[in-house]
Amino acid sequence: MEQKSIFQKVADPVTPENSVLLLVDHQSGLMAGVGTTDPHLLRDSLVGAVKAAKVLGIPVILTEVTPNIWGPFIPDVTAIVPEVKVISRSIINAWDDPEVRKAIEATGRKKILIGAVTTNVCLAFPAVSLTAEGYDVHAMMDLAGTYNDLLDRSAWEYLKQGGVVISSSYTAFCQMIY
Repeated sequence: MEQKSIFQKVADPVTPENSVLLLVDHQSGLMAGVGTTDPHLLRDSLVGAVKAAKVLGIPVILTEVTPNIWGPFIPDVTAIVPEVKVISRSIINAWDDPEVRKAIEATGRKKILIGAVTTNVCLAFPAVSLTAEGYDVHAMMDLAGTYNDLLDRSAWEYLKQGGVVISSSYTAFCQMIY
């Protein structure tokens, strides 16, 4: 009898074929205010996740809010995927932006791996909205951060209550190659 791994037992695990990596508002001005994680660790995690997505053929969607105020999406990430156009928006909830929505829908994929700064707004709002519309959303803790621990704790509770899977990019990508 063949032994199955825990990931093979999951009814519908994340795979390179069914996932998309959505990174929201990792901009210089917003990242400068992150107090819940080491900024170098956050940057390194972002770089690693984007490199892994690129190697595995997972679509990457980058979006930034009011870059004239918060600065551009961090170049450490955009340099890895120069072919990906960063979607600039003025709407806080990225899922409410028609261009972001179109980019996600165009992939045809239903599993969204999402990371954002800030966790309590830029990650929480689109993650819960996407979940409400039938997407299987996985919030990447290592690709997120916010201003203080109270906002961080409340965001993770809000996400769990909204049906979002709490994970990390490390876990998701290891699951894919396991």
